Amino acid sequence: MNTTMEAKQEFEKFGSPNPDSPFVVMKFGGRSVASSNNWSAIAQLLEERIKTGLIPVVVHSALAGVSNALEQLIDATTMKESNELLEKIRTVHCQLGDELGVGLVFVEEQLQTLHELVDSVRLVGEASPNIHARIMATSSWRPTTISSQDIVPPPQQQRSAIQPTTSPVSCTWLPNRQ
Repeated sequence: MNTTMEAKQEFEKFGSPNPDSPFVVMKFGGRSVASSNNWSAIAQLLEERIKTGLIPVVVHSALAGVSNALEQLIDATTMKESNELLEKIRTVHCQLGDELGVGLVFVEEQLQTLHELVDSVRLVGEASPNIHARIMATSSWRPTTISSQDIVPPPQQQRSAIQPTTSPVSCTWLPNRQ
């Protein structure tokens, strides 16, 4: 039996609504995406799925602790408290970027957006549901940007030209809004 059929049979056990689809969604939690060692393991899992003829779609959470820090950030009442939480969030992402050896220009831009959203909450004294959702959504921007640079160039580079990567996994970077 060929490996594609074996893989499809393995995944059919989970009651797929479309067992003939070559796509497989792979979801990773916050601790799973928090270190370069874990990203190496994720890349290996992707390679294994690709070798069986499947097309993985990777979905991952915010880095461990970041969603909680964002909730605390929304509720922060002082500038000092907000700045401490923003620095905590920045540090977690910078550590992962350093481990993966990728640039953090895009992360800094995203953190600036987060700063501006937090400033708007401070200005009006509350977070509307829309602003709350936008702040929480930033939790997935940064790790996606950091990890994807290790596998595929960030979107701004893709617009001009695809750059070679060190990973054997070929992929396309899509933010969660697409």
